[in-house]
Amino acid sequence: CRVVTTFLLAMTKFMITILHGDNVFASRKELGRIKSSFEGEIILLDGKNLSETDFIQATQSQSLLAEKRLVVVENLLSDKNRKISNFLNIEDDLVFWEDKELGKMILDEFKDVKTKVLLFKTPTTIFKFCDQLLPKNGPNLVALLRECLKTAEPEYVFIMIVRQFRLMLNPGGSAPWQQANITNQSKSYGQERIIEIYKQLLELDYKTKTGKSSQNLEFNLELFLLSL
Repeated sequence: CRVVTTFLLAMTKFMITILHGDNVFASRKELGRIKSSFEGEIILLDGKNLSETDFIQATQSQSLLAEKRLVVVENLLSDKNRKISNFLNIEDDLVFWEDKELGKMILDEFKDVKTKVLLFKTPTTIFKFCDQLLPKNGPNLVALLRECLKTAEPEYVFIMIVRQFRLMLNPGGSAPWQQANITNQSKSYGQERIIEIYKQLLELDYKTKTGKSSQNLEFNLELFLLSL
């Protein structure tokens, strides 16, 4: 059982922030905001390959650049074999970023610590929208897109569209609960058409990121949906 002692928690003077959930676009955006607003040294650590020794060495060394430090650790808490208390005995602000939603048992270990927990979930409207990515369904899809954009950024909706067509190229690689719908979508297009659409999405991504498109992403997404 991973237990954080009351004594350790009482001694902490730093701030812990936990960013978790499947909407990694939104959580990455918040992480970027935290990093850009922090005035001091930032230490980035990969939690998947981080030993307790490496963590101690990275966080206990004296900084020559700044007195204030922010330690960002990615994908550590979801590892059930980790003893979380061993990663809290530091005097710096600490951010845990996870690409999935954490369970109550893990979050309960922070209930006595000064912790800010932010959950970023993909809105259900986006999943419904992706399920309707079918040929000749453009007008309906545009209406669903506008509904999605009430709760999500256009960039994230675009990421989910790309993901859906990538899954159509290999329905067997999707989660069991998705396979039936993904397989039906794939059959409705055929492999050749899906490959064409995927290339079209890559081109749209390139034009958006390089500023070569004269229209914004929302407008281009509507045109794309009407072309299906």
